[in-house]
Amino acid sequence: MQSRGTVFSWTYPFGGFIFFFLIGPFVEELFSNKRARIALWILTPLCVAATTWLVIHGYSSHGQGAFDNSPLYAIAALGIYLGLLEIGDRIHARYIVQVIGFVARHSFTVYLVHLHVLDYLKGFFPSVSGLAAIGAHLGLTLATIGLSLAIALIIDTILVHPAQRLFDLAHSLFATRHNRAAA
Repeated sequence: MQSRGTVFSWTYPFGGFIFFFLIGPFVEELFSNKRARIALWILTPLCVAATTWLVIHGYSSHGQGAFDNSPLYAIAALGIYLGLLEIGDRIHARYIVQVIGFVARHSFTVYLVHLHVLDYLKGFFPSVSGLAAIGAHLGLTLATIGLSLAIALIIDTILVHPAQRLFDLAHSLFATRHNRAAA
């Protein structure tokens, strides 16, 4: 944006991931009253639209408007998170709850591998513009999530779960020895 003669930037008191990490536990409490939730429901689509406009017009690097730690992303993410919580509260079908539970059990590993999967899959999707870009983006997103989940399942089964059992065994042995020594 500086090349256009305009210097503009915004940050939080705590830049980067730490802000979201610290605010996470308070999100539901912050938006517990109906008035705050209504405001968030109004702001969320506006922030998504503003972010989309900024990205389309080239304002997507850090400090220029549309990036992971910008206020627009934060408000949109909060709205989406609370929306998903409300949808989750209304879901009573057992199979959907099981699917969500399955995905949730592997979500951290999905988080760890998804950028690598995305980089790999980008080459398989055409670079298009206009309305076709929305479909290509959706396809790439779904393919990334699906392949990341499959890889996460493999990693969790082969590496993570055996390591957890090993650490549990080591902990129980250490705790047993420590309890005998203390007695």
